[in-house]
Amino acid sequence: MAGLRRRGMGHLLVAICVSNAVFLVGVLPTWLGARYGRHYNLYTKDGWCELLSLTTMSANFLSTWFTVALGVERYLAVRLSRQHSLPVDGLDPPPPRPSTTTSCGPARTRVAIVGLTMPEAGM
Repeated sequence: MAGLRRRGMGHLLVAICVSNAVFLVGVLPTWLGARYGRHYNLYTKDGWCELLSLTTMSANFLSTWFTVALGVERYLAVRLSRQHSLPVDGLDPPPPRPSTTTSCGPARTRVAIVGLTMPEAGM
């Protein structure tokens, strides 16, 4: 678990978990109202419809784009690791390129997370 703190992948996994948890918390009042209180509906109260809709849609949007960012980060990690691999079956690997400009460390991942979250927050 401590190894994930030093990798960008760990930060993205936490962001996905948080956005999914926020989505479930946003949907929970609707489920509870339908299950236990037939006359209890938050969508008819002032402001609750907008709040619940905004929460669930934003969390769903962020979860999707965090998953895309995780896929891009893993693609870059595999692509960069293959450039430094040993030759297989007598074939030479491509010449190595500097990896300092394309590494996906925790700092860049945090910037990407904030960059995806701020437009959703309306800033």
